[in-house]
Amino acid sequence: MGRSTNSFKSFVGHALEINFDKGDLPEKRLFIAVLSQAAHDCFSTHVEKYDREQAKSFFLSDTWHFKLVCEFADRNPLYVKDKMTRKILNNESIKDINKLKTYRREKKIYRRLTT
Repeated sequence: MGRSTNSFKSFVGHALEINFDKGDLPEKRLFIAVLSQAAHDCFSTHVEKYDREQAKSFFLSDTWHFKLVCEFADRNPLYVKDKMTRKILNNESIKDINKLKTYRREKKIYRRLTT
């Protein structure tokens, strides 16, 4: 009996060699979209109050879910939490969510300022 050729077998392990538009893997872009949607839900007036409060508690609480999403999105959880907490508590709005400055994990080390 001959062996069948599994086309997926040749793909496994070579995901990093694929050239995507922005150079990011689809999974990373998915988790960036999760963070972006949560930030959008925090400040949008057309979102129901319950969903808005859920999004705010996602950023304000220090859960492993939040850290995991930030890690998969390649974002520094400490920076994202501090930035969003300040905006939520000051009732600020984000004008353009896509231009929100984020620190990636490898590029810069973010430490909280002691006050």
